[in-house]
Amino acid sequence: MNNVKRPRIRFPEFTDDWEQRKLNKLAEYNSSPLTVNDIDDKGDYDLYDANILIGKTNKSPLADDYISIIKDGAGVGRVRKLPKNTCVLGTMGAITPHNCDYNFLFLLLEKTDFTKLTSGGTIPHIYFKQYGESVYSVPLLAEQIKIGKYFSNLDNLITLHLRKLDMIKKYKEGLLQKMFPKIGETVPEIRFRGFTNPWKHHKMGELYTERNERGNDGLKILSVSIHTGVSDGALDEKSLGKYVKRSKDKSIYKHVYTGDLVFNMMRAWQGAIGVAKNEGMISPAYISAIPNNEVYPLFMDYALRRKSVISDINNLSYGVTDFRKRLYWDSFVKVSCIIPSIDEQKKIYNYLKSIDNLIAFHQRKLEKMKKMKNGLLQQMFV
Repeated sequence: MNNVKRPRIRFPEFTDDWEQRKLNKLAEYNSSPLTVNDIDDKGDYDLYDANILIGKTNKSPLADDYISIIKDGAGVGRVRKLPKNTCVLGTMGAITPHNCDYNFLFLLLEKTDFTKLTSGGTIPHIYFKQYGESVYSVPLLAEQIKIGKYFSNLDNLITLHLRKLDMIKKYKEGLLQKMFPKIGETVPEIRFRGFTNPWKHHKMGELYTERNERGNDGLKILSVSIHTGVSDGALDEKSLGKYVKRSKDKSIYKHVYTGDLVFNMMRAWQGAIGVAKNEGMISPAYISAIPNNEVYPLFMDYALRRKSVISDINNLSYGVTDFRKRLYWDSFVKVSCIIPSIDEQKKIYNYLKSIDNLIAFHQRKLEKMKKMKNGLLQQMFV
């Protein structure tokens, strides 16, 4: 095991060759016998399951910082850092560095594809006595420490941006609750200065008329997501198969225009409704509608995707089971909604859209940092 390998990118003070070592020479493994029955509210030590802290326990903890690894079931092979004097459930094992830097060891395990090392049928399982024989290229301890610290700082920065993103999303959720009237009320808790008139209740049939216009090959195919509403542009061929049941005959697709309301009849009860930002065409399984002059179309992207409206849509959808639920036009026209004047609709939309733009900015930044990390992992390791 004396193969000489060096990474493409390296800290300048290091020039020694990396050497190959088996995992069981770099770390020690301990299995956990604990179950949820070992939770003790008066315990002194934190007890974790595969995802979160689940309680306290008085069972013996590990004395050193360690890396937990899911050894069977869903997420098998997923690793995370855990501090000393904590415990994990028996679905996980604990890997402690031995003659290896803690952060560097975590990186080695994080980039390992454990799915290739699993055994078992319905419930996959990994055994340290097997994957512990895996061979890794490693540098001297001083270089391990420097690499480990560098990526640990990068992970901390990614976590910081993720928390900021979550905070902005929660802020938006709070706004959606306070900038729209509560059920049974006609005035929201938070309002822009200058607006005092009560909001008006409407049925969708009072605000929209159904559009039935056939599409053509020159139009982009749009989709409706339960998470993001109507897509901004055309779906590529790969994504198209996931969202739209395709037909070679494009004439059965429906033409939609900017500002049209679009919903998926089969998933509207889950939130698959939104406003088209671009002209395009949609699946025949979708319904589109034209807004009247009491509606600022883009405002309805927020007004109709709130929990109370989706609940009303759910109640008006019908089918033998949830899987077969449909929202047809004759039911959609009965959906209730409360809206303010056009000027107030525009004001609310512009503010909420600015929050969405901020969310998108941080999401792009976060994805860029993750891609940078993945790129560095490929070039700073061998």
